[in-house]
Amino acid sequence: MQPMNFSNLFSTVNTKEVLTNLPDAVFIVEEDGTVSWVNNRALSLFGVDRASILGVNFEDIVVDGINLAEKSHVRKTSIVTGAITPSNREFFVEINAKRYGMQYFVTLRDTTNMTSILSQSEKTGQMNKEKNLLLYKLSGDFTSPLQSIVGFSQAMIDSVKEESLTAKQEKYLQIINKNSKELLDYLENFFDFSFVESSAFKIKRRIFDIAMMVQNTCREYELNLKGKKLAFTVDVENLKSKTIFSDESAIRLALQKIINLSLMLTEAGVISIEVSTPEMIDIQSSGVYRYVNEENSDYVKIKIKDTGMGISSTEMKNIFNPYALMESSNKKAIAHSVMMSTVKYIINKLGGVIKMSSEIMKGSTFTILLPIAKDKDIDNE
Repeated sequence: MQPMNFSNLFSTVNTKEVLTNLPDAVFIVEEDGTVSWVNNRALSLFGVDRASILGVNFEDIVVDGINLAEKSHVRKTSIVTGAITPSNREFFVEINAKRYGMQYFVTLRDTTNMTSILSQSEKTGQMNKEKNLLLYKLSGDFTSPLQSIVGFSQAMIDSVKEESLTAKQEKYLQIINKNSKELLDYLENFFDFSFVESSAFKIKRRIFDIAMMVQNTCREYELNLKGKKLAFTVDVENLKSKTIFSDESAIRLALQKIINLSLMLTEAGVISIEVSTPEMIDIQSSGVYRYVNEENSDYVKIKIKDTGMGISSTEMKNIFNPYALMESSNKKAIAHSVMMSTVKYIINKLGGVIKMSSEIMKGSTFTILLPIAKDKDIDNE
């Protein structure tokens, strides 16, 4: 059977009618690399007339052209490479190719602007990661003095009964202690947010007991419950397997952020934490579905619910996007969004999803769904 000859094919077809309006440059390239036919868009892309481009070697105008055309044909995908005009103008093109017999049917699209944008975006992203890494490394220099102020002012408050302080001095101490605590909390949340967005944040999965981790994390907050009519409850009854494969430190940090937010919003009542094996319908509707065993134990669901004052619907619109609140004067909303953005980033890096709902004077609910089984497609990052 004779191979199809596209040059002969186009000699019998109105090529202008078929190809003039195509946005891509079209080339017919012989197996040895010789350009045997081009459309009008190809002429304008390279700034040449038809006579000067026909017969040239494709690799003289497209870097590694024949090799990439073959790769595009085999892989059935586009490839970005460099191109050069006779006037030595260099630019980027996206190449798609299909081989028919001894010829390649090749389309080229100028992607110089898009490639430059992506390159600049990549550089900007790397710069942001480096800035976040710098902030993370300097975080101790910012928080250590504040921790000293909080500690010493609290010690003075605790010893007020034994000291001859005036009511005004005691009031000033209370203000210093309160404001320094709030500033310390804000800075720690900000630095944690910078940390998870920096190159220093790596996911390190291992096997651990999630039930024990959650219970131990809750015990860390016993002092925070003093002076509040507030209790923690932890329910792991519906968890089929307490042993999971994930990043314990990352999940703990996410859990701490949610608990901290709940404590800010809740003066009395209950903060309940339920760790369970999710139903199949929850897995499939969440967007994290990849694989599942008969007991659905390849996933874990963590649900935190409080009885606090809740968050308004206006604030909820940007609860995972602090950058949208840059012009906002509501500092509490910014702090809440920084905390929840940290949580969302962590959970997403773990391959999971988080959802939050809240209602004024009724409380908030945070639901996390995570894949937690060893899988060949999940490696430490």
